[in-house]
Amino acid sequence: MVEITLAVAVVVLIVLLRVLRRLVLLERDFRDPGVVLGPVLEQKHREMLKDLHEGFTQQGDRLGRNLADSSERLSAKIDQRLDQIAGKVDLRLDEGFKKTNETFVNVMQRLATIDEAQKKIESLTGSVVSLQELLGDKRSRGAFGEVQLEALVRNVLPPMAFEFQYTLSNGMRVDCALRLPPPQDW
Repeated sequence: MVEITLAVAVVVLIVLLRVLRRLVLLERDFRDPGVVLGPVLEQKHREMLKDLHEGFTQQGDRLGRNLADSSERLSAKIDQRLDQIAGKVDLRLDEGFKKTNETFVNVMQRLATIDEAQKKIESLTGSVVSLQELLGDKRSRGAFGEVQLEALVRNVLPPMAFEFQYTLSNGMRVDCALRLPPPQDW
């Protein structure tokens, strides 16, 4: 729109310059012919210059208005586009912030789970050390084995089928003796 207006203004200027040139040439040609034509031509010349000046002024005003209108429309479009871009940036920032928060919450939950597991491992390590200390001594290990053996036998066999701390015929004492069906005995 602005380019078209400028092109029209340039064409008008060219036409007016040609008319002015012709007037100047006519004035030169008629200068000599007489003093009578001089004031008439001068008056016509002034009128034409006045008309040209008014035409240029009107054309300049129109061009100025068109330029101002175009500038306002362009500014409005730029503002609208910037608002759209700002909206998209805000949306993306919000999405990124939400994802970051979700990731942070997940990491914190996993760290809490790891802390709990670490506490359990420490507790288990203490229990293993205690068990190692307990089983390190032969007597402690033997007592532990007897307790476990007694629990197993009592859970599996009836009371008449076993005896603890039984003395064999050769004088040796065993932790547990089992009674077998006949023809076997102990």
